[in-house]
Amino acid sequence: MNMYTEIPLVLANNDSVLGFPVLFTLPLIWYSCKLKFYKSDIKLLIIIYITTLVSVIVSVNFAQLPNYIIKIGQFYLALITGITTYRVTEKISLSFKRKSLLVVVLFMAIGIVFESVNLFYVADISNFLRKILYEGGVYGIYDAEARDIDIVGFERPKFFASEPSLVAFGYFIFSTCYLLVNDKYWHFWFVLLLDILVINFTGSPTALLTLVAWIWIFSRKVQSRWPLIAVVSALLLACVSFVVSPEFVTGKLVTRFLVETINPYTSLYSRLYVPYFEALPAAIRYNPLLGVGFAGKDLLISIGKLSFDSEDMQFILGTNAFARLFTFFGLGGMSILIYCFYRYLIENQIFSLGTIL
Repeated sequence: MNMYTEIPLVLANNDSVLGFPVLFTLPLIWYSCKLKFYKSDIKLLIIIYITTLVSVIVSVNFAQLPNYIIKIGQFYLALITGITTYRVTEKISLSFKRKSLLVVVLFMAIGIVFESVNLFYVADISNFLRKILYEGGVYGIYDAEARDIDIVGFERPKFFASEPSLVAFGYFIFSTCYLLVNDKYWHFWFVLLLDILVINFTGSPTALLTLVAWIWIFSRKVQSRWPLIAVVSALLLACVSFVVSPEFVTGKLVTRFLVETINPYTSLYSRLYVPYFEALPAAIRYNPLLGVGFAGKDLLISIGKLSFDSEDMQFILGTNAFARLFTFFGLGGMSILIYCFYRYLIENQIFSLGTIL
């Protein structure tokens, strides 16, 4: 639920710490669920800490050392949150997983629709609370409604998150997890209807991934000839829904994808081209083994001929976490991290693709 916990703590120097509410909720979760760190957890955290420390030495500007400490703390907080999530899902029953995920998926789907039509003043309440909670953060308050209207024909719902894309990501994650823990057909058809509803009301490319995930998971769950029949039926149902949609959302999303693929300085360009074809090569040229160092954004800007300026790079590096890890840690650092993660999966006997994702 990080999309609702990235409330910033604004510091005296106007820096902000994202997700600080997690600091308060993690101890409560560990205490209430009686969790404990296992040997594999501690080993993973120690190796990643050493790798990060070496990486920081490469790029650190000692005048900004407090800022680096905050970023390392946030990085570690994310790692511990991931371990906590895994340990909690290990302990809770399958029945509880199914019920809780169903509640969250319904909550998000209904909330998206209600905000889109401002039923029960959900949109007004959402915008009011977002302004209070997120205004001091790194990304501020989403104010690109004019761009939304130009792309999909309406303002995309934020539903209490700082921006629309987080809502689509959240729904994608929870709806996919809900399918992974269920095996009855009616669950799949129910989620499919919600997926189509969310795609049309969010106008987000991420929401389209829910349909891809549905087809993939359903095909793995059922046997004989039914997967093909089900997939064809799902695609036909989705196509009919998209065509009769008042704004023909899917057509606009496809057009957006094609336009942004070939044009520079667009959202897709900044998410894929700049991280992989500008930032990453610049970091590898500087130091193939260690990259530009952990949180080495300023060093990266100084050595690379990049399309975006310093202010925009905060957004660019934040949109592609995988490319960012290679850029900051280099080939050597990432090899260590990937191996550590692989060993962690083996030691904990995590072989399910759903659990890994």
